[in-house]
Amino acid sequence: MSFATFYMKLLRRLLFLLAIVVAAASCDDKPEPRLHFVGDSLVEFWDVASICPSLHFVNHGRAGAGIAYLGEFGSTLAGEDVVLLLGTNDLWQMLAYSPEEYAARYIDAVKSLGVATLYLYPVLPRDFTGDPEGSQEAIKSFNDEIRRRLDDFGCRVEYMDVYDRFRLGDAHLPNPELYPDGLHVNVYGYQILSDALWKRIF
Repeated sequence: MSFATFYMKLLRRLLFLLAIVVAAASCDDKPEPRLHFVGDSLVEFWDVASICPSLHFVNHGRAGAGIAYLGEFGSTLAGEDVVLLLGTNDLWQMLAYSPEEYAARYIDAVKSLGVATLYLYPVLPRDFTGDPEGSQEAIKSFNDEIRRRLDDFGCRVEYMDVYDRFRLGDAHLPNPELYPDGLHVNVYGYQILSDALWKRIF
């Protein structure tokens, strides 16, 4: 092998390695993908970091939040991927409207965010002190209507179909093994929520 041929091969190898380094550097400059968790206290107290420490996320959970909370985001979540667990605090409005009417209000509020991908949870079963009669039926009817209208959200929707895993029996009451108070879930409940999500994103 002549010196010229040797140096040409060496130069090609060096250029190849340089291209790899440049490509790696450009990847490092890209913003890290992240998930925005939006919802009420069920989201606020979701310890995502301990369950999946490698996930880059922002937790926007706020205790007491209902769908009116979505209006506070404006366009800040446009084009982002959002995990949404919201609606239990709107129980009284679910009872005041028909499932179709309230689902339409819910969908319009979510569409206004302009998200890229929506990881959508149903409203979970509840049996909290002071809940009015018909609460469980209203939640189920609302969830059924939302599932029927997933194409109306105007974005890619991944529906986390976990409702049945949280209920006990045909009356749609919450499973006491997953709830300390009939409203908030315990660590076992959060594991169910997390498992459903990780199966969709990893």
